[in-house]
Amino acid sequence: MAAVCFGFIATASAQRYEVGAGMGAGNYKGDVAPAFRIENSKLGGNIFFRYNPFYFLGLRANLMVTDLVGRDSIFADPFQQKRDFYFRSNMRELALTAEYNFFNFRKTDRQRMEKWCPFLFGGVAVANHSGKTNYLDNRNYSGTHIIIPFGVGVKHYMHPNWNLGFEFGARKTFTDRVDGIDFNEANTKFRQSNPYSKDMYYFAGITLSYVFYSVRCAEPFAAD
Repeated sequence: MAAVCFGFIATASAQRYEVGAGMGAGNYKGDVAPAFRIENSKLGGNIFFRYNPFYFLGLRANLMVTDLVGRDSIFADPFQQKRDFYFRSNMRELALTAEYNFFNFRKTDRQRMEKWCPFLFGGVAVANHSGKTNYLDNRNYSGTHIIIPFGVGVKHYMHPNWNLGFEFGARKTFTDRVDGIDFNEANTKFRQSNPYSKDMYYFAGITLSYVFYSVRCAEPFAAD
């Protein structure tokens, strides 16, 4: 006689792990870009691992890389035109975030599965950047900072093994050095930055993730 496994059960533990990647664009807000400008957007990408302990909650480790730029010259403000600062920096960010799903995403024990699910996310991250600015004779600069990432998104069930995602996130920093421009009392009026305004940056993109299923057999039956 042989024991034959005739099925499997896709339980809550069956969809807990995902790996994914995405691409999008980063943008900066600070002394050299006091308002959003689409021309400051630069391509970036990310890879991530997501653990889903519950249908309504996801925990994600995310590595993102993007360029950030800013130019006084694209704004009409006379002060910025006179100051004429610019910078370009490469940002590397490692974040740990929690995602709250508004629906029980991918839950199958109901008549209608939720295939679209909006979510909120927030957490903590370490960001490292290095770049160049025309401030102080075209100097190179770099730095590492703790930041707070937060944002919104939507997930889409494409296939039992695949999720599509769209998201927009802001990064709250506690530094004025993302653009490499420091406040210096010795500078003239038209070479100053605002010491009371901290830099921020944003990332918007699309992701694709692979969902790992753990297949658990039902009770076997005996057959000749």
